Amino acid sequence: MLGKILKYDLKSMGKSLLPLYAGLIGMAFILKLLSFGTDSFSVLQIIYNFMLVFFIIFEIGAIFYTFFVAIKRYYKNLYSDEGYLTHTLPVTSGQLLISKVTTSLLYFILTIIIMLLSIMICFDTSELFKLIFEGISYLAVALNVSEAAIYIWCVIFMLVSYLSYVLLVYAGIGLGQSHSNNKIIFSVVYSVVLYYITQIIAVVALGLLFVISPDIMSAINQNNPSPEIIIQVLMYSLGLCVVVTIGYYLIAYNRLKHLNLN
Repeated sequence: MLGKILKYDLKSMGKSLLPLYAGLIGMAFILKLLSFGTDSFSVLQIIYNFMLVFFIIFEIGAIFYTFFVAIKRYYKNLYSDEGYLTHTLPVTSGQLLISKVTTSLLYFILTIIIMLLSIMICFDTSELFKLIFEGISYLAVALNVSEAAIYIWCVIFMLVSYLSYVLLVYAGIGLGQSHSNNKIIFSVVYSVVLYYITQIIAVVALGLLFVISPDIMSAINQNNPSPEIIIQVLMYSLGLCVVVTIGYYLIAYNRLKHLNLN
């Protein structure tokens, strides 16, 4: 049954996001075609510049829109009137939550891919990617690790960070449903409160790290941390992010499990 729920969620989010993807790719091709005539026709140059601004806005907004759609679908499918039907299905609260989280993560990855593809269509990115690869190679040498380790860490940290924000709002929505009125407003309030609580926990956790390992603080103050210390701090930050994400998940799951839509 989880597979059917996941399939439904993928189709549901796809209806909102596929037009965005088509728009990004289509605009990239149009900009590429216009670029061939900008040197000869001033009118085309004006149109190109105008479309380029919108293209950049769409690129930046794609991530935020993906996040918004994930939150909207979660609330509408589980906590609005549609939730009465959803919760009659023979699936557990955990399966519903896993489906929503998985769908959100998959579309986040797809959005990143579409964004990169549209940029590659619109511009010559060979030099840019060359600089990025050279930078990663230099970083790998400086930290005395493999380039693959850098790529893996960046991907994992990016995915965990996105899931953390998604589950933060999921948890806030769940807590907001404990109120009989103004549930959406309370959901926003709880999300903000959870965010600041998390920031406080992060500061305290990093403080504990410095207390436990004073060599780290000393190296940072001297602006000369060793590769081992940098890796230790990065891994500690990633671990902290994972723990916080799990905490959000447990709150969202608990509120969903004890949901009362009456």
